[in-house]
Amino acid sequence: RSKRKMMKRVILCEGRNDTNFLRELLTRKIFASEDKILFFDQDTRDNYDTLKLVQEACFRDFRNDWNSYEILAKSEGGKGKIIGVVASMLIHLCREKHYPIILIDLDGTCIEDFSKTLEDKLSNKFRGMGLQLESKHIATNEEATMWLMELSNNGGYMGNIHIIAFKKSLEEATGIENDHTDEQKKEVVKLYIGRTKIHQLFSEALK
Repeated sequence: RSKRKMMKRVILCEGRNDTNFLRELLTRKIFASEDKILFFDQDTRDNYDTLKLVQEACFRDFRNDWNSYEILAKSEGGKGKIIGVVASMLIHLCREKHYPIILIDLDGTCIEDFSKTLEDKLSNKFRGMGLQLESKHIATNEEATMWLMELSNNGGYMGNIHIIAFKKSLEEATGIENDHTDEQKKEVVKLYIGRTKIHQLFSEALK
């Protein structure tokens, strides 16, 4: 009997601290094997056209059946670029059942504002396909909150996007300082993951 393949999932985040956090979280708490996760940090200096080319190559590599990746954790070089550059891929990812998870810092703003901006971007970009979006709050813990955006097309379910947002920032929640070395950051993140229940939001989103 052939072994059932796990559904491939995509986690989009802001920067390198986020992908390092996800490496620790996914391997220590979600128990994903590191060789099943493709980590990719977008160069923040890339212009828009380069961003699009690199992004498409990265998604193409991840989706290929010949590799064994189950999760893509990709940083975009800022919250604005998640909406500005990746939005056009979100519908495609949902159609292929790679249901994306977006990890952001709210930096004191409201998750409703980010969700509304993303909804508007998707609605405008895919106006001709009868896209409908519905967002709702589904979970909150001390440092983060999670929303679910459900997508449908002429009444038919297309998929969903989870948004997990640190109420302030990943750095503030974990205690990462600007002058920390990579090893110090890793240790601080490891301690944070061990003492909190942040993994529960990701476990729920990855179901």
